[in-house]
Amino acid sequence: MFKKSRAGMLLLVVMTTSLFAIRPNPLISRFKPIYASFTGSPAAIVNGKFGETAWSVSDSSWIAVKLEVGPSKIFFTWNNTNYMWSDSIAKPANCIEGLPLPVDYKILISGNSTNGIDGDWKTVDSVSGNTVAARGHTINLENSFWVKMLVVKGGGKIDEVEIFDISKGNDDTWFFLGTSITANAFKNPIQMKNFGHYIMEYVKDFNPNATPAFIRGGIGCATMAGLAADLDKIMRIAGNVNFFAVEVGTNDAWGGSSDNVTSFTDNLQLLISTCKSRGIHPVIARTPATNPEKATWQINEGYIRAIDELTKKNNLIPGPDLHTWFLQHPDELKDDGIHPSQRGGASIQRLWAEAVYKLYQPGVKLPAGEINAPKTAASRAAATPKRKGTPKGKGAAVKGK
Repeated sequence: MFKKSRAGMLLLVVMTTSLFAIRPNPLISRFKPIYASFTGSPAAIVNGKFGETAWSVSDSSWIAVKLEVGPSKIFFTWNNTNYMWSDSIAKPANCIEGLPLPVDYKILISGNSTNGIDGDWKTVDSVSGNTVAARGHTINLENSFWVKMLVVKGGGKIDEVEIFDISKGNDDTWFFLGTSITANAFKNPIQMKNFGHYIMEYVKDFNPNATPAFIRGGIGCATMAGLAADLDKIMRIAGNVNFFAVEVGTNDAWGGSSDNVTSFTDNLQLLISTCKSRGIHPVIARTPATNPEKATWQINEGYIRAIDELTKKNNLIPGPDLHTWFLQHPDELKDDGIHPSQRGGASIQRLWAEAVYKLYQPGVKLPAGEINAPKTAASRAAATPKRKGTPKGKGAAVKGK
């Protein structure tokens, strides 16, 4: 099977039984029986079509998925249709949007229910005061085959729930941390219908057995200084994945100056070091270029050099070259010259997949020097580096729309 690289070269993808850098985490919830507290089409919550409004969350509402066979450990993810990942993490006050979210909720399991209501249920995880629009939970299933999400308090709309078998490890779990550019690219279902696939479908071109778990974490107005200041919060919520796919720099570079390059570099290094200390592989995209004819400014090259140097210095998997792509395709940006259009968002998903395609190839190893420590709560807390006087960026923030 042949695929095009981002440079346009043909790549021969050879599928064998050899070991992959990423061990697939089977998706075991797709089209499985699902029961809910609401009427309508609960089956849409497990059909893989993000963007369909299936569950209007309310107090005491719930969904329960019946698995054919319960593995020993699962990764349970849910996705709210909200554009932004959070209103309270790395967000300036002028960017608050008032996101409706599941606030307090529980994850429960059962081995003897017949309809999601009867039987014996055990709470295996609970969240109070949730502030994000997508999340993943690592759950020991304990010979059960039912999984329920019960919202005690909250709102919003959940369009998809996915359950992955991670009994042999959580290799193929990803958190996409970024700005409103990431939110535009990964939270726009219309663009996928019109211009391309979801990133998961591109990945399956490289390995048909791959079913990656993706947590979408675009935060409008986020700067690297703001992310560094809230790094502990981010890790507590999303630090149970294997990869951090990071898109940053536009808000730090706002206006085209190089004023924030030093603080940007220091804070990005902090993010990288924190990820690696917790056994997470960071993958950093080169900051997308703007269309200077419309934005009236361009990303200062100092930010691109910083990303390149940190990638090399830390022996990271190189991320996609979003900078060169949008330099060459300014027509894929909106009228503000900054945010991707529907076509541009589809290109970002494809470029991410092409950047990491080798991880889905036979015999490829992850870069040396990564720490693959067990991701227990205690080990994550003990391993997280302490932040020392994180400098704040001087650039104006981008209001993601």
